[in-house]
Amino acid sequence: MPGVADSARTLAFLLALAAAAPAAGARSPFLPAPPYGGPKEIVLFGHIASLKQSGQRWLLRFDPEVMLTGRTASDYAFEHTGSHDVPNDHVTVDPDHQLLTFVVPAGARATVMTNTKNIRATRVSIAVLAQVVAGHPPKSLALFEPKAAFWIVVRTDTAVELDQQYQP
Repeated sequence: MPGVADSARTLAFLLALAAAAPAAGARSPFLPAPPYGGPKEIVLFGHIASLKQSGQRWLLRFDPEVMLTGRTASDYAFEHTGSHDVPNDHVTVDPDHQLLTFVVPAGARATVMTNTKNIRATRVSIAVLAQVVAGHPPKSLALFEPKAAFWIVVRTDTAVELDQQYQP
């Protein structure tokens, strides 16, 4: 039966390919990737509503917004105010105030804006970031703008980076 022999050869080829792929550093052809699936990471802008510990990890409640700049911000401002003026060269849009939940590993990267002698991004632990979000930052941390928004990098349902946006 030629059909069985062909099937056996095809199966043997696929098994050999599957065994060789990890050694070659290749990714599975069966996992969705752009344009057939979403990107591995997405970056979101918005405000952290809460950050609470849950076992070995943290749960982030995040209110995403859209930050508009340039012509997009100017046209948006004109449509909503009648003026093309855009304070601080950006406009944020948050039409629904919907909170999203993300897992945050205890070792995730986080920065906040501080001002001791100059304004800079200061790396903090997730535990310290949770104190900042709760309104109880350590006294030694000279926060520049405690309520400023964050950029977060998300992989699937996990926020792996949380960086506070400078806002004058």
